[in-house]
Amino acid sequence: INNNNTQYAQFNLKSINDKRYLLGKLSIVRKEMPDNRTGRRINYTGSNDSQTNAVSQSNEQNIKPAVELYGGFKLPSNQNLDLSLIGSYNRNEYTRRYSEGNFLSVTNADEDFYNINISANYAKQFQNKNTISAYFLDNYRSNQTKYTGNIDASQQLFTNEALLYIGYAHHFSSKFMLNTRLGLSWLKYELKGENQVNQISPRANSTIRYQISEKHRLSQIAAIGNSFPTANTLSNINQLIDSILIKRGNPGLDITKIYNGAIMYDMFSSKFNMQLMFINNLYKDMMIADYFPEEDKMIFYSHSNETIRQHIGVISGTWNTAKNLFIKTEIALINTNFRGTVKDSHTTFRTTVDANYSWKNFMLNLFAKAKEKQLTNSYIYEQHYT
Repeated sequence: INNNNTQYAQFNLKSINDKRYLLGKLSIVRKEMPDNRTGRRINYTGSNDSQTNAVSQSNEQNIKPAVELYGGFKLPSNQNLDLSLIGSYNRNEYTRRYSEGNFLSVTNADEDFYNINISANYAKQFQNKNTISAYFLDNYRSNQTKYTGNIDASQQLFTNEALLYIGYAHHFSSKFMLNTRLGLSWLKYELKGENQVNQISPRANSTIRYQISEKHRLSQIAAIGNSFPTANTLSNINQLIDSILIKRGNPGLDITKIYNGAIMYDMFSSKFNMQLMFINNLYKDMMIADYFPEEDKMIFYSHSNETIRQHIGVISGTWNTAKNLFIKTEIALINTNFRGTVKDSHTTFRTTVDANYSWKNFMLNLFAKAKEKQLTNSYIYEQHYT
């Protein structure tokens, strides 16, 4: 049984002229998911085979007011400045009751989540269309949660990430262009009761594009990034999932470093478009879930000792074969390799077809997807059927 009740209200203000724009938005979302129930039968095998019924009941209430302010200014000499300020508060109340035979677990969680996001983007374009830019972003988050029921505990996580980019776009000719941004990420966070973590990481992304002809284009993309910590992965509070499983975070997690690279070929025509992509992804210190026994329980926690390499090949296309018929297809090969604590690899074959046919006021859609087995970055095998 799943119940969902949501209300949303939004107010907008704007003022625009030739030299600037000012936008403001105030919103509030209220969401209630009362009396959700899930029942299941559990079979235990081993020295004592047994069966038992389990019931999970949950109630959740959430309210989130937010304010968004945007401003854009046209400055002299082809200069532009864009500013934004986004702030939100999220109040979440959650209750979960789990029963299995003679075992009963009750968890109440009250969460207060604050988020403030400030950004500034400056750009200057020269007469030869080359552009220099500077971008600054500061993202502050505060998460405070109090647990009652079978556990009586609280946790607080304060996180702040500041990003600074310097960008340059250069047109070598009408066909050849380079757009690059280099920067740094200063990530600071502190989980209550643990030492504060400060980490400075490089950030970069670049695009090289060559227009072979009017209908053919070649691009190369590269990027460097890092992940962002969350309270549920860092907290060392024990949360009962069922009669055997306990979820526990890991305050010693490292931040994941992400390296992406891709080569793309695009072909355009009036009725047919095609894109061919080869992608390489590298994730260092990747976080995955793991299990270990502790007394008579099984602990579900996370560690960051994994290195993952992904090699992806994708070919996709769209066809306007007739006035009222539009077809989109995709074929992909995804090879994922784990080379850390886990030694495993898997290749996924993915193919989809999406066709839309319109006639007068009617539209017919046909979607087909082959059965797919996928190895996720969390080291979980997923089987997809359509």
